[in-house]
Amino acid sequence: MKDGSAENDGLEIGIAIDKAIDDMPEDFLIREFLLAHKAEVKDMCLTEYNEAETMEMFREEGREQGREEGREETTVTHIKDIMESLGFGMEKTMSVLKIPAEKYGMYRLLLEKSGKS
Repeated sequence: MKDGSAENDGLEIGIAIDKAIDDMPEDFLIREFLLAHKAEVKDMCLTEYNEAETMEMFREEGREQGREEGREETTVTHIKDIMESLGFGMEKTMSVLKIPAEKYGMYRLLLEKSGKS
């Protein structure tokens, strides 16, 4: 009976891997290698690559990159607004916004790119 748990799925996949290796035709050149390294092969199949997890990881990295770019765009807008409305210079504005000094250069470039420096 399947319970849908990852542990149970791994067990079923492990059984399928064993069966695939054991049932491989005798004349397959790779059969001896797979039999000799069965535990390693099985472990690699179970742990090295899970397409669904890998795709989710890429999607999450993309989402995080999008969120970061959105935060940077918002910060650039705030810098521009403060500079225009209060007449502050770029560095004073970034200081007021508590932007870390090591990010000043990046925001300076983003401001130049957006047409306001």
